[in-house]
Amino acid sequence: MQDRFWRFGIAPERLRILGGAERATILRGYEEVDISLDTWPYCGGNTIAESLWQGVPVVTLKGERFSGKYGASLLTAAGCAELAANSADEYVAISVGLANSPAQLHHYRRNLRDMTRRNGLSDPQQFATKLEGAYTEMMKLRWNVR
Repeated sequence: MQDRFWRFGIAPERLRILGGAERATILRGYEEVDISLDTWPYCGGNTIAESLWQGVPVVTLKGERFSGKYGASLLTAAGCAELAANSADEYVAISVGLANSPAQLHHYRRNLRDMTRRNGLSDPQQFATKLEGAYTEMMKLRWNVR
């Protein structure tokens, strides 16, 4: 893994590659993370949600299939759709912008957990209410009912 980063000019001393660990250790590890970079073409699921819950912003690249769009859905549900890129260049730009903005990183660190609650990512009642509304709208459109 270090060799791969080295090929792109990132020295090994800038990396911290960890092995497997129990859940509590993994969650504590987010204290040392500034930005989570989502994988592509298959995005994370629980990893994204955990990262947001721990106050770490996630940058994702929207794919063409569900397996590549899930990350953007989670970010939108958490109130931070601005972290979902539509192209590889935008993915890099968002990531670099965050890395160069300590104030924005601090804002996310302090507010992401509350944002996930407020926007419905961790609120099943709010999710169900929105889903019911979407189904109702779909039925109205299908049968031209108002």
